[in-house]
Amino acid sequence: MRLREFWNNLKTPELRMAWIIALAADVAQIAVFPTFAEGLPGFDLFPTWTAAVFFVTRNQVKPGEPEILPPGPAPAPRP
Repeated sequence: MRLREFWNNLKTPELRMAWIIALAADVAQIAVFPTFAEGLPGFDLFPTWTAAVFFVTRNQVKPGEPEILPPGPAPAPRP
């Protein structure tokens, strides 16, 4: 149930694709890669790509904090 709510909150196809690629990369890193090459125990088991995508896409703007906008025309003001 929470996973479906999370997925529905990802509004753009770019965010959804970022999460899909990150999860696939981590599955490959954890499950497949150790069969072909040795790694650092424990370090390879941390989902680094998923954590990076989470950090970038969490969209937390605190009250009073300026919002960093991408270059280009200004978006519509928030309600």
